[in-house]
Amino acid sequence: MIRPIKRVRKYALRGQKGLLYGFRDQFECSKDGIALVRQLLRDELPSDKVRQHMSDIEHRGDQARFDFIAMLSRTLSVPIDREDMFRVSRSIDDILDTLRDFVRLYDMFGIEGVQPEMLKLLDAIDDGTDNLEVAVHAMMKNPRNIRRAAITAKKNRVRHFYQDALAAVVNRELDNSSLKLLELFHKLNEAGASVILAADILSDGAVKRSH
Repeated sequence: MIRPIKRVRKYALRGQKGLLYGFRDQFECSKDGIALVRQLLRDELPSDKVRQHMSDIEHRGDQARFDFIAMLSRTLSVPIDREDMFRVSRSIDDILDTLRDFVRLYDMFGIEGVQPEMLKLLDAIDDGTDNLEVAVHAMMKNPRNIRRAAITAKKNRVRHFYQDALAAVVNRELDNSSLKLLELFHKLNEAGASVILAADILSDGAVKRSH
């Protein structure tokens, strides 16, 4: 016979595993979105096709977030405050939503050819997302390591590459094409900012829980 305390602990652990799977599904959608944008920037797929595929990935991401929120509402024990976990989930979703906006603008602007500077930004977003997933896993498995992993996630080079890209555009004669590039670079920087925000929330949540 399972004692009441052991039974509660059993269901709490089961709930936390469900939350981890929910985060995993969200990250999977974000990573699929990043991979799709990479094909676009390498000129491997036309922008209209990428836009269509991105819509499908976004729907999957929305469902993954919905499922996560439902799981969060019925989980007995959580490693950090529920509000912080909700905000982390929203920030992960924002990565994908911003990439969707990027693809839409890219298609509307009629951009063509390989985009090496944008690829640098995207690779930095990809690295930051990977490190953010490590931080989330630490939150669920070993909370003591949250802050260290979150700091690693924040140390992506999105802002650095963004500033380099801006300088390259504004230091030449500005035209309509320049304005398009500036907006696209801004969107990629927004995606990177969502990674940093999620890492900050995790770090703050760990501090609050330790007090």
